[in-house]
Amino acid sequence: MLIHQKHITLQPSIVASKKLIVLTISFLVITIIPKKLHAQEILSQTNRYQLCGQALRQADANFLQYQKSSTADPKSVQIKAESASMNQAATSMFSGNVEAIQKNYILRADKLQYDNAKDYLFASGNIFFSNNSIEVNGDKIDFDVKNQTGEIRNAKYYLFDNGARGTTPSIKVESKTKIKFLETSYTTCPENNSAWKIEASVIKLNSENHQGTAENAVLTFQNIPIFYFPYFRFPFGIDRLSGFMAPMWGTSNNNGDEYRLPYYWNIAPNYDATISPRHMTKRGTLIDTEFRYLTQNSYGKVDVGFIQNDAKFNDNREYYSINNNYNHKNGWNSTVDLTYYSDTRYLIDFSALLEEASISHVEQRAEISYSGSDWLFKTKLQGYQTLSGDDPYTRLPQLTLNYKNVPLDNQLNYFFRSEMVYFDHQSTAQRNGRSTTPTGFRTDIEPAFNYPLVGAGAYLKPKATLRFTQYYLNNPGTSLSNPNTEFSTQPSRFTPTFSLDSGMFFERDTSLMNIPILHTFEPRLFYLYRPEKDQSQLPNFDTTTVDSTFNTLFREDTNTGADFVPAANELTLGLSSHFYRLDSGISLFSISVGQKYFFEINNNPSSTSDYFVDVSSQPSTAWNLGSTLQYNEKTGDLRTSTSRIQYKTQRNGVLNFLHRYERDKTESLDISSQWKITAKWQLFGRRNYDKFNQKLVEEVYGFRYDNCCWAFRIMQRKTVLANERTLFFELILKGLSSVGDQKFIDPLINNAIIDFSN
Repeated sequence: MLIHQKHITLQPSIVASKKLIVLTISFLVITIIPKKLHAQEILSQTNRYQLCGQALRQADANFLQYQKSSTADPKSVQIKAESASMNQAATSMFSGNVEAIQKNYILRADKLQYDNAKDYLFASGNIFFSNNSIEVNGDKIDFDVKNQTGEIRNAKYYLFDNGARGTTPSIKVESKTKIKFLETSYTTCPENNSAWKIEASVIKLNSENHQGTAENAVLTFQNIPIFYFPYFRFPFGIDRLSGFMAPMWGTSNNNGDEYRLPYYWNIAPNYDATISPRHMTKRGTLIDTEFRYLTQNSYGKVDVGFIQNDAKFNDNREYYSINNNYNHKNGWNSTVDLTYYSDTRYLIDFSALLEEASISHVEQRAEISYSGSDWLFKTKLQGYQTLSGDDPYTRLPQLTLNYKNVPLDNQLNYFFRSEMVYFDHQSTAQRNGRSTTPTGFRTDIEPAFNYPLVGAGAYLKPKATLRFTQYYLNNPGTSLSNPNTEFSTQPSRFTPTFSLDSGMFFERDTSLMNIPILHTFEPRLFYLYRPEKDQSQLPNFDTTTVDSTFNTLFREDTNTGADFVPAANELTLGLSSHFYRLDSGISLFSISVGQKYFFEINNNPSSTSDYFVDVSSQPSTAWNLGSTLQYNEKTGDLRTSTSRIQYKTQRNGVLNFLHRYERDKTESLDISSQWKITAKWQLFGRRNYDKFNQKLVEEVYGFRYDNCCWAFRIMQRKTVLANERTLFFELILKGLSSVGDQKFIDPLINNAIIDFSN
């Protein structure tokens, strides 16, 4: 609450039958600054109030009109009254529909008195005060102008930004920056429907540091007290303040009942920390701590989790994470991202997200990079903590230098990519007393040229690449067929590659059911040649095969990494066709089909690949359909497919259907939905089922009741990975806070339901 003094000059005149009184006085202006909201949050608050049949009120119409007028002057005030009595030596009195209006406020009362000798102001009867932020109704206002103290009695207040309101028998102004409410209440619920409210014997606000305190505060919900606070501090305005946050509760069969009471520590404007004790009746107390910082050139956070003697694990468990990003200016940047878990089940037992609980390797990395106008340099140290599966190679270090010019049409373009990396491994596997896991340096250099010829409806893009890879190995290993034959310690490979990408673009205007349509037809040919090279002496440090899709048919490299570069003499034919609505640009239907033809190379006969198909359709703004598949025409088998169907309503309802299939490996069905039954009731859920192994992966379902000033959400989740069933709940008191497991519920639902809208 800001309290500041304005000097007011009045000029004598007559308005209709009412007198305008002339006086020079000082008047107190009170402005309450509510919590700052983003535009989207304000809109959300407004919409929620309309559920109760009332929109957020605005400031007084006369006041708003006066603000826009040319006569509005922040240094003067107009007082209108039916009668007045002037006395420069004693008290001037105004009565009868008194209205004092100024650029920053409006005040109405039945009577207003000003004691010139004592510099004292008093108004009574149907008090109404309003500005752009607050509206106050009361019985009396008296104010000592000289000492900046006063009192407003029997007041009711209303905040325009979020609809908060309250009552108090007394608002005491203690100084220019301090104000006190006695026996007051606060709620965002409408009149005659205070589903929740805070009642406190004393609330003090200090506009200088934007901090408030409350004494003997009770939070009630549906007239039932649910929390009592003997004393607490809170911020108002945009400032943050240290203190306890809303408590949280949940339950699961693995952890038992869970209770959290987070504490927020506002260390400095650019430093803060959140300490969250999480007590689990079946395990003990886990302390989660998050420290965040922001400097002129860097930002980051440090997370620490620790539980002493987990009752179910019979040991201490901990988690550490450090993330720092630093901008050194002049193109230099650095990143440090280090994470450690004490055991392989930490995420399974304590994370709410299935994707986190399924992580097999946790990356640790530190890198420094330089980005110039054309060149990009990066040095990186990268390792992993293995939670499940085999240990990957570490990069200690990796150096890359790339030339990153933007290719231009109809001229020769040059590209350059290079890498030098040392691969290390923790394996202890041996054969004949020697390690069988190769380690060492790999240098990979790849210059390339292209000359794109681009016209209005066609293009031709020839490209030539030279690639040289050199190894310096410590443990090259031995041949499995002949253990006495050792691999070379310095193998190398030189591989040229030539590609020719071409395509044409045809279009025509047509119509479908009286809808104007743009129809396109886009054939594409892609030729790739790379000679066969003996790579039997080369280790495999980091090379994997890219999943085959329609788009990957037109890639030069079908592998990641530099350890294996396959020979190629192949032609890819692709056909794409799209139907766009001319009135909206929406793609009504799109289809792309592609296949590779492999020419004879090194006595390998010619052959063809599977067909790859990509289909999508958006027949209306509500429907979105798509499918990708891989089909073998020789056997008539469907190798892989992914199909999705989404239906969205205008009331934030969504239904998602996702089917994944890979022959002889996996098949899953994932259905998720969020659906409004009424304006206040909403159901949501997800069922992810592994049909191949005939088991449930994850099941989430729950409901939400959303009233204008409060909401309630309850959700149950079951996972097979942790063999756990968990119950979450959240009570949201709009304009105040939430009580429950919001920290877990929000990310869990957002991750489970595609396009979920909270």
